[in-house]
Amino acid sequence: MSDGFSHEGDEAIPDRLDARPVIANLLRAYRFGLSAPGPAVPREVQVLVAYIHEHLFKEGLCVKTIKRGCALRDRTASARFRRHVGQSITSYLNFHRVEAAKCLLRYEALSITEVAMAVGYARPQTLTMAFRRVTGTTPSAYRTQGKKTCP
Repeated sequence: MSDGFSHEGDEAIPDRLDARPVIANLLRAYRFGLSAPGPAVPREVQVLVAYIHEHLFKEGLCVKTIKRGCALRDRTASARFRRHVGQSITSYLNFHRVEAAKCLLRYEALSITEVAMAVGYARPQTLTMAFRRVTGTTPSAYRTQGKKTCP
């Protein structure tokens, strides 16, 4: 007999009730676990990383809005980011959104569309493309393969 909740992981998500508080807590925990670059990293890269971490799940976040939000006009900021972080700003953003999506995919009550929107993608197709690029599989396949670990 079902009690109306999905019991995967440590938190129960109401099957079709408002899951927003649980989603918000999971995403907040993910962001909290992100580390800042070390002191040897240039200040402008530290600012970019901090801005990305703070706005990670906002829809429409892209390199242009990140640079604008950090008040950077320097054309070499992206190249410095890549040199010190090891990947482009876009790759870094997508990687962390996909890692957060993995946490949400543990909960069967959440649709792929809900997961996509929660991590900052306007469309589930965009999540699927980024997810495939990062993991080599789709969100649906990841969910059915039973990979339920959260980074």
